[in-house]
Amino acid sequence: MIKKETMEMKMKDAWDVTFRKFYYPKTGMFYDALYGNSIEESLDAYPTPEEIKASSPNPCGWNTGMEDATLSACPMVEAIIARYEVAKESEMKKYSDMVYEGIIKNGTLASEPGFIVRSVSPVDGISFYMDSSRDQYTNWVYAAHLFINSELTDEKQKTALREVLVNIGIKAVRISCESV
Repeated sequence: MIKKETMEMKMKDAWDVTFRKFYYPKTGMFYDALYGNSIEESLDAYPTPEEIKASSPNPCGWNTGMEDATLSACPMVEAIIARYEVAKESEMKKYSDMVYEGIIKNGTLASEPGFIVRSVSPVDGISFYMDSSRDQYTNWVYAAHLFINSELTDEKQKTALREVLVNIGIKAVRISCESV
């Protein structure tokens, strides 16, 4: 059986590694792959903005390290909020704001309202692959729900999240009507 102190130390280490190595403050995103000890050290291995625009190697960015930033961030929202609710650690507000930055960027960067991008290029902070998926939307909406119902989220953030949710709904209705 693992001792409580050992378990707490392992959880702290996992938390620290997640934010130190996989979270990139310049975009507010978590990236899937490291080609060095950090995202900063890995930038040369990520697709260029030109490659992203050309959908290379594919429209989803699979196997590039930036295909699932939304999927990675959403469980972190849940972890941050749960940690705050259990331990009332004030530092969770800082983490909440950090992850919110990426979530809201994924919901507002595209010119098409309601489009949730998978990830944003860590190279330029604005390029993204043209394809998304249901799981990106499902997790984004759930993260927005968690944020909106959390005391860690301020009213300005909640308003921005609600705007994206409305745009997602409008897009879904439009697509549904077009397919009839």
